[in-house]
Amino acid sequence: MSTTLPEYMLHWVAEAPDRVFLAEPETGAEISYGAVARRVAGFRGELRRRGVGRGDRVAILADNGIPWVVTYLAAMAHGAVAVSLNTRQAAGDLAPVLA
Repeated sequence: MSTTLPEYMLHWVAEAPDRVFLAEPETGAEISYGAVARRVAGFRGELRRRGVGRGDRVAILADNGIPWVVTYLAAMAHGAVAVSLNTRQAAGDLAPVLA
């Protein structure tokens, strides 16, 4: 079986690509295992183009939902460290956290 979240996702992509992976009850949005895998692969490509390497930190400033999950899984699958930031924090207070 799988040992990481991205591997777990890929296992279910192979088993049931059209099964719902994530649903957002507030918006009614849903995404399947296959669709999330495609978005994760696309964002991994973007991380690569931007020069992100294994062990680099990827800051995520997003509300809970599909985009956050895709970014988190892409960073992990790429070998980077996903760092979730607080969306309720004042913009000026983010500079020290990012430094």
